[in-house]
Amino acid sequence: MKILSVGCGNMGGAIISSLAEHGTDQITVVDPMVPSVPNGVTLKRDISELGEQQFDMILVAIKPQMIPDIMPAYKAHLNEDGVLLSIAAGFSIKALESIFAERCVVRLMPNMPAKLGRGMNGLFGNKRLTTSMKRQLDQTLTPIGTHLWVKSEDMLDRFTAIAGSGPGYVLQFIEDYMKAAMELGFGEDEARFLVLETIAGTVATAKASSEEIAVIRSSIVSKNGTTAAGLKALSQSDTLENLMKRTLESAYHRATELRGS
Repeated sequence: MKILSVGCGNMGGAIISSLAEHGTDQITVVDPMVPSVPNGVTLKRDISELGEQQFDMILVAIKPQMIPDIMPAYKAHLNEDGVLLSIAAGFSIKALESIFAERCVVRLMPNMPAKLGRGMNGLFGNKRLTTSMKRQLDQTLTPIGTHLWVKSEDMLDRFTAIAGSGPGYVLQFIEDYMKAAMELGFGEDEARFLVLETIAGTVATAKASSEEIAVIRSSIVSKNGTTAAGLKALSQSDTLENLMKRTLESAYHRATELRGS
């Protein structure tokens, strides 16, 4: 597959790096600012350097506000049966279709672990997305992690609130968990090691089990024990549950505002 990435910022660069490492695609990047690109990737500084080349997929990896001015010129470089794949948060399918009329348009919502090939990525495409295109995208995007096709653009906004923004919530929890560990007498490096290994091991345990999370949790909670005491404080008046609800609702509403603006 011939892939063109318009822009190569943090997330776009992470995706391109993962695809390049996989080594099955021909990748070109157009970016006037990026200092370098991964081995095997062709760097162009301006669209004029593309000549009459056409691509099977164009990745939109520029800021949303730049799309109306920059992307129209790239329509001529997308094969008629090609795919426009956008990671621009908040820029809707409808808005992309207004530029790339009569083309397959897909929005991809990646998250931070895509840099390590461990992303949880959401996808939604317009009516021109065929079964074969979907299969090809599944194969092409495998190097960046796991992905989920959602049934509507609204569900992509909900996905964004959970998984797209999710690493931020987890990192905030880790930071606060570390601070609490340090208050109990551990140094910063020790607290970081303790917290990260505890979380990593617990996640691995949950993924390896088919039991409900509540059942797994109950199996390690002894009556009147230390875990029970900690959980009682953590869940006092359903504080944590309500906080997570408000967190996801706030992120979801902001995602819908961005898409509507």
